Amino acid sequence: MAKQENNTTSSFNKAIKAMLDKRAESDPLFANAYKREGKCIKECCNYIINEVQRMKVNALTDEEVLGLAVHYYDEADIKAESAPQCHVVVPATPEVAEARKAELQQVAEERFIEEQIKKMQAPTKKVKRTIPTAIDTPTLF
Repeated sequence: MAKQENNTTSSFNKAIKAMLDKRAESDPLFANAYKREGKCIKECCNYIINEVQRMKVNALTDEEVLGLAVHYYDEADIKAESAPQCHVVVPATPEVAEARKAELQQVAEERFIEEQIKKMQAPTKKVKRTIPTAIDTPTLF
């Protein structure tokens, strides 16, 4: 029975693939290495996890992770062992973040419109004006 990927591993694989796809679009030299036979995203992710463990650190920046992934594809002789059991934290992908941002913007706009409609529909209060009388007016004498 094959071991199924958990959501974290799947998210990590997708995030690495998205980073590498973007890099391949902008860098033709890397695009050739990215197509190399015998290389795959799953093994690339295993390589990254093993390297992080070897470095004895708890976190890396996106740029450092991308650097490890690019190195894995650039070097033909790198073969990654299975990754140890660990917890990988993956930030939201830019596409997800932008979609969420657009969703929140729409919700905010709808709330603003609803508030404006309520203000317009609310009965206006009439201000009662009084004319000051001589008794109400202070004098100096």
